[in-house]
Amino acid sequence: MVRRLLLIVLIVFASMPMAYADRIPVVTPAQLVGCWSLVDMPAAMKAQMNEVDPYPQKYQWFCFEPNGTMHTAASDTPMVYTTASLRAAFKKLANDDMRYEIMKAGVMRIQQISTHQEMGWQTEIFDQTYSNGLTMLAKGDMEMGLIDFAKSKVVYWRILSPMKP
Repeated sequence: MVRRLLLIVLIVFASMPMAYADRIPVVTPAQLVGCWSLVDMPAAMKAQMNEVDPYPQKYQWFCFEPNGTMHTAASDTPMVYTTASLRAAFKKLANDDMRYEIMKAGVMRIQQISTHQEMGWQTEIFDQTYSNGLTMLAKGDMEMGLIDFAKSKVVYWRILSPMKP
């Protein structure tokens, strides 16, 4: 499975334009460690960017740990979390079912152990603030693109902002 994932990642990257100057590919887990929240984007922008929307919840949170585990939560109801409160909630669950690994510069693999599901994500950090008039992305925000293995391309994008401690 890992060989297949690497082959597909190479195909995807070979078909993509050069990386944008305002984004830095994630190359080490240290760039991910911490908790992140989903940036709300206008529906028209999401429809233009995404071929599919497998994660439609308006509120989503992600914590990446130094040991390669990660935790996620999603809701249609707004909730206010800090990194500390989110990690405390995840700790009560005592569930390390999800793992992440940097496969190569800008590509992360996420595995859910219990379901044997693997996903490849193009992953980059914005190194400058960007605004297109509809939404603003801050320096330090992370862009994640879900790679569809069958199509050898990214079909879903999400933007995450680092959460306050």
